Amino acid sequence: IVGMTRDLMRMVSDSYAGAGVVTELSRELASITAYAGIMKVRFGERFALEVDARPGTEALLVLRMILQPIVENAILHGFGGGAGGGIAGAARGTIRITARLEPRALPPPPSPEPWASPVPGQVLVLEVHDDGAGMPARDTAPGPESLHRVGIGIANIKQRIALNFG
Repeated sequence: IVGMTRDLMRMVSDSYAGAGVVTELSRELASITAYAGIMKVRFGERFALEVDARPGTEALLVLRMILQPIVENAILHGFGGGAGGGIAGAARGTIRITARLEPRALPPPPSPEPWASPVPGQVLVLEVHDDGAGMPARDTAPGPESLHRVGIGIANIKQRIALNFG
């Protein structure tokens, strides 16, 4: 209970820290680690979280809570036995988050914060992988009804990126 309370306080604190929509990647990763700690109270040791932030990425800015919906999907669909969170037949495995810079010649996006500036010629790549059970193919098939089948986490992330960066 003490650990879960600490993790919850970390998440709440991070969600209210500062007035901007972006945060340093190191804070986002600390928040997602706290979130995973809270979810372990619910699911036990069904999953492990590994974070590999390559040197030079920790101070880069990302949208707040950009990873949480993806990690939540990995937990629920990979290790929780489905979106309902049941534990029957759920596997044990690992969720791995990697952060790296890649050279890429892209036009600089508009910044959601006037003081933030892009890193010229490079992009930050965030990846979330898990080795869990996954989702049934019927739930991942494209179509207008697919959002109603599986939720809105990824759609919300795409919309937040578009609203903030074009």
